[in-house]
Amino acid sequence: MIGTYRPKPMRERKCIVSNEVLPETELIRFVVDMEANVLPDIRAKAPGRGVWVGAKRELLDEAIGKKGFARGFKSQVKVPDGLVDLVEQQLRVLCLDLMGMARRSGQLVGGFEKVRSAVRTQKPGWLIEAENGSADGRNKILGLCRGVWDEVPLVGCFDDLALGKALGREHVGHVFMNSGAIATRFGLQLQRLSGFTPLIPLQWGKKDG
Repeated sequence: MIGTYRPKPMRERKCIVSNEVLPETELIRFVVDMEANVLPDIRAKAPGRGVWVGAKRELLDEAIGKKGFARGFKSQVKVPDGLVDLVEQQLRVLCLDLMGMARRSGQLVGGFEKVRSAVRTQKPGWLIEAENGSADGRNKILGLCRGVWDEVPLVGCFDDLALGKALGREHVGHVFMNSGAIATRFGLQLQRLSGFTPLIPLQWGKKDG
């Protein structure tokens, strides 16, 4: 499930594909470089003019296929191969960066024993399970969580190597993130990422979702 966070009101922008006006947190900003290549500006901090596309794979595919970027920038632009996959990759990196920030601020722990201990005393802001992790370990953690709490925000779209890198370790299969500002930001980025990839692997089944 995606966490039930209610962020502060955000600035709104219009998607160049759907023409729908949405909060910036539901869109991806794009800019062009000196060679007129379209590039994602995931953090929406690059200088210059930008255009916005809803954070969904099908909307970005349509922007590419129907020359939406040329219309949006009002000029001829070049769309690099693999732009959609690049957006997904950069959203993943942003989520992992937020995990690292949470760890450094003492808002996140990793590893089976530490996560099991944490869920006994407080409800997770997010429970992050490695997509390639052990089903037995995952189900033990989830069973404990659900025995104490009604439900927990769960995500499983990162492998143990990616989680380990975010936490400064080699492999991590279980991660507990406290509720708070970082967890809220993490949830917003996961919402964008969910437009490009499932947040919970389909093979986990209903028992894990």
